[in-house]
Amino acid sequence: MAQTTDIAGVTDGQVEISTDGSTWTDISGSTNKVEPVEQNRQTGDEYTLDGNYALVTSGKTEPVDVKVQIVFTQTAGEAYAVAHAAWLNRDPIYVRWAPRGNATGNKQYTTTKGVFKSFTWPTPMASEAKPQMVGFTMRTPQITEAAIS
Repeated sequence: MAQTTDIAGVTDGQVEISTDGSTWTDISGSTNKVEPVEQNRQTGDEYTLDGNYALVTSGKTEPVDVKVQIVFTQTAGEAYAVAHAAWLNRDPIYVRWAPRGNATGNKQYTTTKGVFKSFTWPTPMASEAKPQMVGFTMRTPQITEAAIS
């Protein structure tokens, strides 16, 4: 197989959040990244008296944690304000992201309805000159992949 040429950098993506799964807020301008997401499937194994190797089976897909890192700002409508309000209200949370940006044909990954698992509060740090980062982790049963139309 020849080396691929269909690559994309990771600096031009789009991230959106929603509390109802239909009205989305683009938080890309104050979001740093969506952490790499790993989803696991339950597995089981058992040994028999005859044979040297285990019998291995697979089961249900486990829920997944999606961690979003954002820049702390006090501006209404930006990532921190929107996520913080939803966290405080115990609203459901949906996240979707497009690694190559919001353009027709690009892949987009969308969570099903999830819940906030954790929220990172802003804290001062005298030894850092960079923007202050905060964020949240949401837990969802499923992520779907689709092309943006």
